[in-house]
Amino acid sequence: MVMRQLSIEGAKQVVVQAVGFDPRRYQLEGPEVLAALVRRAVSFQSPCSARSLARSVTDSLRGLVATEEFDSRIDSIVDELLSYGDLIEVERMAGSGQVVYPAPPTFVVLGSGRILLLGVCPESVEWLPPSLSGSLTYRGHVRSLASSIGAKAQTLLKEAGYFEVPYALWLQSPKPATPDQTFAKYVGLLAGSGLSSEPTGITILDPSEPVHYYKRRWKAAAGDGVFVARRAQRYGAPLWSFIKLQSGRLISLVDLPVTGNTWRGCDEAWWLQAAIDARNNRPQYARMTPVPNRTDICVSFASPVPRWVQRQLDVIGEPVTQPGALFSYNIPVGDLSFVEKFLAQHLWIDIMQAKGDCG
Repeated sequence: MVMRQLSIEGAKQVVVQAVGFDPRRYQLEGPEVLAALVRRAVSFQSPCSARSLARSVTDSLRGLVATEEFDSRIDSIVDELLSYGDLIEVERMAGSGQVVYPAPPTFVVLGSGRILLLGVCPESVEWLPPSLSGSLTYRGHVRSLASSIGAKAQTLLKEAGYFEVPYALWLQSPKPATPDQTFAKYVGLLAGSGLSSEPTGITILDPSEPVHYYKRRWKAAAGDGVFVARRAQRYGAPLWSFIKLQSGRLISLVDLPVTGNTWRGCDEAWWLQAAIDARNNRPQYARMTPVPNRTDICVSFASPVPRWVQRQLDVIGEPVTQPGALFSYNIPVGDLSFVEKFLAQHLWIDIMQAKGDCG
């Protein structure tokens, strides 16, 4: 066996090729390659926690990438794949935390005819037939087939072992409702869950704080009113709840989600908080800025959004990093009106014009 020494750049190219990308077009640090590395890692390691999955990817790339900010990038990729539907997170037995599994290989047909691929094949090797593999496109963590391929692609995918998921089922969005209707639903649930105790280990989302400072809005439980909250548990991450406080005492509590297994607790909590903010005449908002040298608009968010909102943004836009934003998407200018209507109708969010350009 002949051994040869690789430079760091040469080793990066080998990694890129190993997950199916042309190193002349894609870089190791790019979101497409990183998403593929996470999908490959989970195909071998599941079940595992999201944290251990992310750490295994970063550990495998030590020496090839700068590690100061890389850990957080992989954490973000894992979160994106969980929100999008490539990965599934479920509770362990006895409430001892959550573990991640790869979703089965599936596809979703959009109204335009474009086909999204989701899930992870064994060893992360796509089962695409040769007639389709050349038409697969990547944009961030999103893999898709163009609408021009036609209905024949659906038959070929099913024959190859992919399952079709209806678009509405994949999106899992609620029926449009007003902020008052949404708020009243959860207040009604609180009415039948009376108790009186000290709010030990509970933090609340303070609606009096500015909506564009998400982290600053979290406070120790105190005061009067109803609040989206998180409460500590012995094992695993804090639970999401909706609570009522009276003179700083916990009067009633409902754990989230209450709508079944299709939503996460955070999805329901962020939806409810958006309704609370809108009712208080302080609605959440996003900022839009033009993207230089492109016909895109960068839409930046300061508050987290439910999974079904992020999935809709994934279909239309391209996730990007923007200083000062919790997350951002480049949206084609022709789709901006749809995004504005979707956010206003489903999350009561306005898109405001910002100063400057988005890179």
